[in-house]
Amino acid sequence: MNIKFHKPYHFEGVNYASIHLDLDSLTGNMVIQAENNLRSSGDMSPVYEMAPRFGAEIAALVSKQPIEFFLGLPASDFMRIGRMVRSFLLNGSAEGLPGEEAFNEDEEAVVAQ
Repeated sequence: MNIKFHKPYHFEGVNYASIHLDLDSLTGNMVIQAENNLRSSGDMSPVYEMAPRFGAEIAALVSKQPIEFFLGLPASDFMRIGRMVRSFLLNGSAEGLPGEEAFNEDEEAVVAQ
């Protein structure tokens, strides 16, 4: 799934207009790794799936971007990605969430110039 940002995002010298999250590649071990990363960051949320950072940890794993990429996003994009990850984990799909804009897999994630 490719997710468009509200505006281009600058990270490590590159401007990104979107990010590709391969949520279908997610495994149970990756979910456990994300939970462990969350706990080692000091987050002690009783329901780790609802912690904002948990969605970012999953996104980092499936996008091959470092966690810092997601932590530096504007809050609206950061929270939107978290909602999409939670929806995927609970429903098997992140499509059709109200107010969420993703685009077809045939379109590539865009690096803005």
